[in-house]
Amino acid sequence: FGQALSVFEAALPEELAAPYREALTKLQDSAPTMGPTTVRRVMAAEFGPNWEEQFPDFEIKAAAAASIGQVHKGVWRDGREVAVKLQYPGAAEALLSDLNQISRVARMAGSWVPGIDIKPIMDELKARMSEELDYHLEARNQRHFATAFRGDEDVLVPEVLVDSTHVIVTEWVDGTPLAKVIAEGTPEQRDEAATLYLEFLLRA
Repeated sequence: FGQALSVFEAALPEELAAPYREALTKLQDSAPTMGPTTVRRVMAAEFGPNWEEQFPDFEIKAAAAASIGQVHKGVWRDGREVAVKLQYPGAAEALLSDLNQISRVARMAGSWVPGIDIKPIMDELKARMSEELDYHLEARNQRHFATAFRGDEDVLVPEVLVDSTHVIVTEWVDGTPLAKVIAEGTPEQRDEAATLYLEFLLRA
């Protein structure tokens, strides 16, 4: 929920968003990470006990971590640098349980705000969060976009090499976080990022 809010913090009034901006933005790529033992357990569960044979190089320390998963840099068996996205063990069950709890509170809160039907809002939130947890769906969508934008001058979507229930392996792409452009970029750089982003949404 916090990660979802972090995407919209720029649209909130400054007096409301300012105190929470830094904390919310960190949820996009700087959340607490899994330990090495857990990482190895997840990789073995998804790729088998000899999973390291498929990754000549694998950085056990996460490159980034968000609310339901983290990313590791590695090298795939064909020599390509890859991003390995792992979902936290139990993340799906915990998130859906949290949403059920929020739904109960939301139903009570709905009586405080006449005219608002909370149920369809919570149903929509649950549906979107379920999609967020579905790595097969995410990989399928990314493959579609990678094909559609292949060779494009402005948009690069990394190719998906392999996916499983809790892991997605894609090409590694270096880049600059949008939050850094917003916080430190020149007006021209922010304008360019915004233009590219809006054009991508419209073309997509």
